[in-house]
Amino acid sequence: GGGGVESAISDPPRSKQTLLLSHPACLLHAAPCGELLDSISAHEIRLLFGQPECADRLRTLLAPFGSLRAHAFAQLEWRASPSAEVADVLRVHDYEYIRRLELQSADLSRAAAATPAVPQIGKVDEDTEVTCHSLGAALRGAGALVEAVRAVCSSEARNAFCAVRPPGHHAGPRGAVGGQSAGFCLLSNVAIGAAYALACQREVVQRVGIIDFDVHHGNGTEACVKNVTPAERDEV
Repeated sequence: GGGGVESAISDPPRSKQTLLLSHPACLLHAAPCGELLDSISAHEIRLLFGQPECADRLRTLLAPFGSLRAHAFAQLEWRASPSAEVADVLRVHDYEYIRRLELQSADLSRAAAATPAVPQIGKVDEDTEVTCHSLGAALRGAGALVEAVRAVCSSEARNAFCAVRPPGHHAGPRGAVGGQSAGFCLLSNVAIGAAYALACQREVVQRVGIIDFDVHHGNGTEACVKNVTPAERDEV
């Protein structure tokens, strides 16, 4: 379960070296709402949603015996990520897209309250399923990137690692970008962090480089970067 992960984030060891940002809310993306969440196993959740992007990816890192709890990482400073400010998100994403996510989340919350024993699942695009928890998880993920940039730029940390979900590199300014790689993303976390750095940390940041390690093209990140560059802004 997520209890061990929650305690690891909430009661962390302290240091001044590498900062690790995460939040228990990230475990709840694409998880059932209300009473059903307490009565269903992680395996049943995977079967219910049928997508490979699941909370186990985060538990593998953050649980009491997870990879990042190993002795080699004992000096990490663990910190719960804040929820991203709307202003930070809107540097990258169009308001209409964010509003659509907010309305969908509210609809799913109402449906879950009315029929708590029935899974309430929405779709953002062909690949990406969400529940009432998903937008909150995405905002914590984006907030982790912003906080990581702020902490490093203010010399609170030497560097930072964000263990968050849902992922973001297929999310463009208005959602999933067309092409072969398009799924499982809501907010472009890295682009939000990069845009924050350029907007709010100009004393220490002049340029930002983004390196994407994935078997799929980070088409959403690319679209966001192009869209926030004034000389290249266009419809993506």
